[in-house]
Amino acid sequence: MPLPPPPPACIVIGDSIAVGTAGALASEGLRCEVHARVGASSAEMLRTFTDGALRERAVIALGSNDAGNPNLLRNLVALRQRVRAARVTWVTPYAPAAARISAAIARSFGDEIVHLTAIDSRDGIHPVSYL
Repeated sequence: MPLPPPPPACIVIGDSIAVGTAGALASEGLRCEVHARVGASSAEMLRTFTDGALRERAVIALGSNDAGNPNLLRNLVALRQRVRAARVTWVTPYAPAAARISAAIARSFGDEIVHLTAIDSRDGIHPVSYL
C-alpha cells in the first residue's frame, strides 16, 4: 500500500485576507494548502484547524472579522501554538486593535509580520492588491 503524499510545503490559515493571499501565492507558483474562509473568525479557525503537520511555511491572516472580540488574543495564541512551520508570517488586519494583537503574537513567537496598513485599501478591510 503506497504512503500518502506529504502535506504541501505551506499552509494559509484565516479569513478573506488569507483567501486572497493564497490566490496571490498560487499565481506566483507556490501551492499552499488553504484553511481559510471568507468571513472566518479566530474562534472558527481555532475550532476547525487541527492539522499539526510540519510545514516549511505558514501564513496566518485573522482578526478582520473579530476586531472587537475580547477572546482574540487567546484564540490567536492557541491557534499559533498548533501551527508547526519553519517560517510563519502574520498578515495583520487594518483594524488597529486586532493588528496590535496579531503583531504582538508574531513578535512573541519570532514570526514575520506583513502590515496591511502599508498597502492601500478601498474598504479598510481588504488590500487593493495581494501581489
